[in-house]
Amino acid sequence: MKSGNTNNQGAANKPQGRKKLFIFGFIAIAIALFVIFGSKLFTKPVVLTQMKSYGQMKHEVTFDKNNISEEEVDYLADGLTKANFFDEAATKYVYIKKIHKTIELSISANPLIGSNPPAMQAFVDLQKNMQKQFPQNKIVINLVVYNFSNVLRRIE
Repeated sequence: MKSGNTNNQGAANKPQGRKKLFIFGFIAIAIALFVIFGSKLFTKPVVLTQMKSYGQMKHEVTFDKNNISEEEVDYLADGLTKANFFDEAATKYVYIKKIHKTIELSISANPLIGSNPPAMQAFVDLQKNMQKQFPQNKIVINLVVYNFSNVLRRIE
């Protein structure tokens, strides 16, 4: 009689054991997939921001090496010097970003520049001058206040 009970219990436990094995396997696969792909969801791409200084006033140019080369930045800084933007009056701060054939120069500006037409015209003239020097690219100047994502005016 004991052997009969054991057989019945074994038959009843087989589907339950398979179910546990399936659940365990599913959880193990889910954990493995999370470890492989989930970490990508929670990490930011590596930004290789670099800063270079130019001239006696140490004008600062910041750029992301992922989208523009140091050689191109040097070339643009030379253009800013030729356009008399990098001068001996005050240190200037510029962030350069290249998107395909468009080069964006984000320049720190005073929040009141919008109410000063002559000052605004100087940046319009700078954009035109840079565009003449670099006809193979579209030059855009972003006048920014407080940080590079706060664009006060975009000059194209």
